[in-house]
Amino acid sequence: METIITDLLCIGAGLAGERVAVEAASAGFDALCLSIVPPRRSHSSAAQGGMQAALGNCFKGEGDSPDVHFQDTVKGSDWGCDQEVARLFTETAPIAVREMAFWGIPWNRVVPGQSTYFKGGKQFEKVEPAANQGLITARDFGGTAKWRTCYTSDGAGHTLLYTMDNKVVELGVRVHDRMEAISLIHDGEKCTGVVARCLKTGQLRIYLAKATLIATGGYGRIYRETTNGGDGGTLLDVNEERFMDKYEPEKAELASRDVVSRWMTHHIRKGLGVKSPYGDHLWLDIRHLGAQHIKTKLREVEEICNNFLGVDPITQLIPVRPAQHYTMAGVRTNKDGAAYGLKGLFSAGEAACWDMHGFNRLGGNSLAETIVAGKIVGGKVVEFLQGYEVAFDTAVTRATLLKDRERIDRLIHCRDGKENVFEVRNAMQDELMDHVGIFRNGKDLQTAVDNLQEIYGRAQQVGLRS
Repeated sequence: METIITDLLCIGAGLAGERVAVEAASAGFDALCLSIVPPRRSHSSAAQGGMQAALGNCFKGEGDSPDVHFQDTVKGSDWGCDQEVARLFTETAPIAVREMAFWGIPWNRVVPGQSTYFKGGKQFEKVEPAANQGLITARDFGGTAKWRTCYTSDGAGHTLLYTMDNKVVELGVRVHDRMEAISLIHDGEKCTGVVARCLKTGQLRIYLAKATLIATGGYGRIYRETTNGGDGGTLLDVNEERFMDKYEPEKAELASRDVVSRWMTHHIRKGLGVKSPYGDHLWLDIRHLGAQHIKTKLREVEEICNNFLGVDPITQLIPVRPAQHYTMAGVRTNKDGAAYGLKGLFSAGEAACWDMHGFNRLGGNSLAETIVAGKIVGGKVVEFLQGYEVAFDTAVTRATLLKDRERIDRLIHCRDGKENVFEVRNAMQDELMDHVGIFRNGKDLQTAVDNLQEIYGRAQQVGLRS
């Protein structure tokens, strides 16, 4: 049995996992990341909007500060966030953005002079001062008092991840891709690594570490539909008429995404959705932005529409509908990213319940959180490693390994049943879509709990079938 020992083991090689690894490696510790896919294919690369940080460089960002960002974050959380964590986040974000610029990310910069922007389908003018030429600029994102979303066209996640992965390579952080962590190794008090399965060979491997980080992203795939999108566009109904300006006269389409999603669902329920084989949808119109804007600032949106929908967003409407976008729950941690209950276990990014987002999330704070939390939690992991030694318990490790081997054997030979895993997954996703959506009530939630208990029972009887 192959056993690998390291100081820090990061489960996940997206932005949060790699940022923590970078912090540890920079302090001289051995860091290793596990990833189901090659790191540059991690889902962080799909983020389009940008990274919130109060720089105040652009005209519409004048007067911004970490205090204003903090107020927006607390308000955006429906006053449910951990305000100490929110304060740490907003004060560190400007540092993290500039640090990423130093490492090579090509942030869009302030271009002095007169330019135009779109809001609610209408064109407005702004003038950027010459004194700010070349500084990191920002754009509007729903729910903020100032323009503070730093971006690289519509590919911020892509450029951030590639820049971060370059840093990982520079520092000699090892990345083992196509590896699936299937069990934590622990004795009930401390975590000492994981048992992982190689997706190429099916063989199990033991990874032992002083500190283990869970940075596996969110669990949105428990829902059938997950997505996001839009920049200066307008929402239209089946009659190709705009409606968000009627529901939200002040912010219209730029209201926070939970508000927009509720009104979209409400409008569809009024019978104003567009019928399709995949369910009712609405239209997103970005045609008024023009070919130049779409081809330079919305390149990924254009590619997705062209390649997956067969739609040309320059001349055609884009079908959209509300869907699960982000998970606010996860591994419960303190402000240092340390998980409660197991010494040596940490978590960061969407996988963690760091409690920065409370009951809702401010747009642009998620991508920022991967970098900022990675920086903060990474620093705390370094402090932990500097004063920590651990004895690896071979009995605990072997027991965990044998348990996983037995579980896999039972699945392969259908010893617990022959339930089809895809049918079970689809039943779970349907239940979440039908009863745990954007509008919730006690009756539907109880129905979901009861039905999911039954589906969970079926999941215990899954067997491998060809």
